[in-house]
Amino acid sequence: EFLLKHGMIDRVVERGDLKTTIGVLLRHMIT
Repeated sequence: EFLLKHGMIDRVVERGDLKTTIGVLLRHMIT
């Protein structure tokens, strides 16, 4: 599960959507 999320984060970072990445991380932590 961690590797999967890490891969998704890498993709988002590649696109340059850092704010979106942070938002997704916050959502996962809250959930």
